[in-house]
Amino acid sequence: MRILICQPASSWSTADVGRGYSEALKRAGHTVQDWRFDRRLNLMAKALDLPSTDESLITISYHASRMLVEDVVDFVPDFVLMVSGLVFHPAGLQLVTKLQVPIVSIFTESPYNIEDEEYFSRFINLVATNDGQAAKEKGWLHLPPSYDPAIHYPGLSIAKRKHDVVFTGTAWPERVKTFSSINWEGIDFGLYGLWPDPDNVTTFERPPVQRPNLQSNKVWEDMYKVCAKHIAGSLTSPDQTLHLYRGSKICINDHRSHPTATSLGPRVYEVLAVGGGLLLTDYREEIEELLGPLWLDFVYKDPADLERKIRYYLNNDEARNYLVEYGKQRVSGQTFDARVKTLVEHIQQRGWLAEDARAQAHGDSTIWQPSTFETPLSISAGLQA
Repeated sequence: MRILICQPASSWSTADVGRGYSEALKRAGHTVQDWRFDRRLNLMAKALDLPSTDESLITISYHASRMLVEDVVDFVPDFVLMVSGLVFHPAGLQLVTKLQVPIVSIFTESPYNIEDEEYFSRFINLVATNDGQAAKEKGWLHLPPSYDPAIHYPGLSIAKRKHDVVFTGTAWPERVKTFSSINWEGIDFGLYGLWPDPDNVTTFERPPVQRPNLQSNKVWEDMYKVCAKHIAGSLTSPDQTLHLYRGSKICINDHRSHPTATSLGPRVYEVLAVGGGLLLTDYREEIEELLGPLWLDFVYKDPADLERKIRYYLNNDEARNYLVEYGKQRVSGQTFDARVKTLVEHIQQRGWLAEDARAQAHGDSTIWQPSTFETPLSISAGLQA
């Protein structure tokens, strides 16, 4: 099949998911064209020269999203695959449906952004999601997170710094609270990802996510500064992350909290597949099926339990190495290639390539459409950006 993939607006994190699906589809023999939405957004932002506001993002997305239809016309895909897609403007999707080209979306932010995903699903012919509970409730296809066998595999680490314990991710409040509650004395703990400069007080005026139970900014600032002592780097490429996992003794996964979430994050699959550091993770329901009878050995229930397990496994190489090998065997086969097989089979079973299956979706893009646009975009402006 011919598949045009609209890659995420982000150039990291969800971008790894988009790349994973793209490469797996190519390995399966499909003809794939990657459409880099992040680059179109950057181009449009430069061309329009608008202030950095939420209102400007809507305008920028509106025009960047409408560019997709040109490549759909040129490439003539059997379907368009949207990865994440929550920043993509529905007006661009409506242009694609006018061409009677089916649109598939793989949501990556369930259940955290479930309301946004429900809205966007009205423009999509087939919806898949990373979260099992969301799939069950909404009737969507469940495609769990996975690992890329071309990237996540065992080997020697060439990381410049090898840690006892490592975590790569964003400074969500629940993570800050967990990591600041641990006594790290005698442990080399490395934090990587989106961890802002602790000396910039504006960092704490608006925490990365607002939650009803979030503590005062002063308490937040004090907790964050405990974590900041362990910041060892910023965003890492997939290759850098690979070597951090290979070179560390323990790799932590700490999910963003949500009352209905049941599925594991991609980090769980990646750490297990790399087979370097031992995975220690908080609980999600799917961990029991993935790791079988020994799942409790990988899971911590609170910061005190995490610290206890860290110190135990750092002092017991044999137990740690056994669980690393066990986890590697348990996660085997949970790849993007397996998810692609499920996706393609689902599409083929539904007769998606039949002409009468290419009906227009029924969403209303005017809800999202900017009400005013005072900076017309000319072709020359787009070329000069």
